[in-house]
Amino acid sequence: MKLAELQGLFWRSVRFDPMPPELEEHFLDQGALAARARMKLYQDGYWFRQVDALFECFPRLADALGAEVFTRTVCRYLTEHPSRAPMLERLGAQLGPFLARQQDPAVAALAHLASLEHARMEVLIAPQPRAIAAASDIDPETFALASIEPSPALQLLRLRRDAVSRWEASCAASAPALDNALAPVAVWRKGHTLHQQILDEDEAQALDLALRQASIAEIFDCFAEHPTPERRAFQALTAWLQRHWICSFLTPPSP
Repeated sequence: MKLAELQGLFWRSVRFDPMPPELEEHFLDQGALAARARMKLYQDGYWFRQVDALFECFPRLADALGAEVFTRTVCRYLTEHPSRAPMLERLGAQLGPFLARQQDPAVAALAHLASLEHARMEVLIAPQPRAIAAASDIDPETFALASIEPSPALQLLRLRRDAVSRWEASCAASAPALDNALAPVAVWRKGHTLHQQILDEDEAQALDLALRQASIAEIFDCFAEHPTPERRAFQALTAWLQRHWICSFLTPPSP
């Protein structure tokens, strides 16, 4: 057997239960441990470490489900969604959608909480912004046509309001009232601190355009229906700068 084939057999033996029947043909017994028993040590370590990692990445979800239900749920998740990334922090990338497909309504209702916790983890491990923009960086002559370079440590989601309130509640507090209304939520890192905030719809629309590299003029159009659109746009831009959402203002290309 070639090395690549042996590595593939080792992976399948660790990943799947029952292990491949050809295991004993290529892995030896050692002392009192048969080959299959030796491989079981690796298999247990592989699964236990992943479950532990998901407990660490989804603490509010684990609290909401309870340790036993959480463990059973994430084991099913890992069976359906094996690890694809070298970082354990990204192991739960599909946990939110997975929960949404579950038949148990109590579990499915927590899908958005899982999505929020994963977004917080992604923001935590995102690269450090290469720069932080300031109001003095604005060029009045090109500002309207310029676009925004957003911080890599910023995400915009649309989540159930009760997912946000459940995350913010302490572990000892009673569960928040159910509220399945969707709301735009920004999650970001400023320095080494994580933040999250439910946004007004006009600001969420503006941020969505900013993340897609729209021009400042297009972004500010989102505030056109506000009673004082110029003031509202200025307030939003000021807040974005204070939250470190903007790395730079990108000058439009010359015609």
